Formats: sequence, C-alpha cells, structure tokens
Amino acid sequence: MSERVVLVHGLGRNRGSMARLQRGLIAMGFTVECWSYPSRRHRLAGHIDAFRRWLEEQAFEGPVHFVGH
Repeated sequence: MSERVVLVHGLGRNRGSMARLQRGLIAMGFTVECWSYPSRRHRLAGHIDAFRRWLEEQAFEGPVHFVGH
C-alpha cells in the first residue's frame, strides 16, 4: 500500500493548480487525491466545514500527508 497525499488548493484557485504536483507525486508512487472546492462561492468557514465532513468520510490507512497551497 502506498502512502496517501491529500492536496488542497488555495482560495481563488482550482484543482488544476495542483495538477503538476499531483502528477509528480503519483510518479513517485504516492496515492494522491485533490480535495477541490468552489473557493469563491462560499465563506472560509463553509469550506472548513465541508473539508471536515469530507475527512470524516475517508477511510485513511497508514500515513497520510496533506499539502495545501
């Protein structure tokens, strides 16, 4: 089982801004997910709540790394 990396783009960005990093991490053998959200449509507190709900739904096994930009 490979280690997992969760990518989270910054405000005003989208999942495309993490694509190059995602490809590089996959090439290095990581399992990568990019959590994406409509950064300009809601307040920061709403994004935090959505991310928390998403995390609660995940079945993480082993090490998990988070990278935000």
